[in-house]
Amino acid sequence: MVILQVILPTFLIVGTGYLVGRVERFDPRTLSNLTIYVLTPSLVFHRLYVSPLDLTSLGRIFLYAVAIILVMFVVAQVSGRLLQLDQVNLSTFTLTVALFNAGNMGLPVILFGFGEDGLSIAVVLVVSHILMTNTLGVFLAARARGNRAEALKQVFLLPGLYAIALAFVLGQGGVVLPKAILEPVQLLGNAAIPVSTLILGIQLSGSRIEGDLRLTGLASAFRLLLAPALAAVLLPVFGFHGLAYRVLLVQSAMPSAVYSVILSSKFDANASLASTTVLVSTLLSALTLSGLLLLTIG
Repeated sequence: MVILQVILPTFLIVGTGYLVGRVERFDPRTLSNLTIYVLTPSLVFHRLYVSPLDLTSLGRIFLYAVAIILVMFVVAQVSGRLLQLDQVNLSTFTLTVALFNAGNMGLPVILFGFGEDGLSIAVVLVVSHILMTNTLGVFLAARARGNRAEALKQVFLLPGLYAIALAFVLGQGGVVLPKAILEPVQLLGNAAIPVSTLILGIQLSGSRIEGDLRLTGLASAFRLLLAPALAAVLLPVFGFHGLAYRVLLVQSAMPSAVYSVILSSKFDANASLASTTVLVSTLLSALTLSGLLLLTIG
């Protein structure tokens, strides 16, 4: 039932995007910016406004997101140095291991598997992950060619951060927004999940399995197997249990982030390695996520 109710619907949307991407030419960067700057902030604001989380919960989710990404960063760095990777391949390998598809793939899986309550938790992790992507992720990609000036440039331009803050203030303050404002925001937010999942398929349509398959396999194993194992240990440390524990555990098991390909291309890292790893880890995640969801949902 998990496969039919969660995995199959998610991969049907990804597959649709893949087929469309093979037939028509799209600009993935423009589409991704649309979700990051318009659709996802709308989803975040609406979910946290109608189902507000307390400030402590928001802080714990953010700190957990930072922790799991930094732990995987250390794992990738140590492994890469043991493998004697050069700076370009080390940076790319670390990107694919540390950053995961919390939004493009994580949100539909959480919605199908855990419903609206789970989604309210998941969107906070997504915004936290975007923040880390635009700091640590940019720093790693830029470091591949020695250019570190871009590392913190766009952090405070992320509307998702302000969406969380505004939703918290208005929700906790009991401010009732008129339908003329709330309904358009809800409509935009409703588009975030299907559009971002389609974008994942479109971006994968340009990927090929090539290059160093040893690194691809290792990065995929770290991302799909080691990450959830470490998450299972870290989550209780941050006080998570019940629904929050299960939602964040599943999100932590997502495949490598598509944004690692974008960053690798922008900063002249190994985009081929990143692209192949995203494709392979996404395909393999159909199996690993099915197993994990069977354990967490039943």
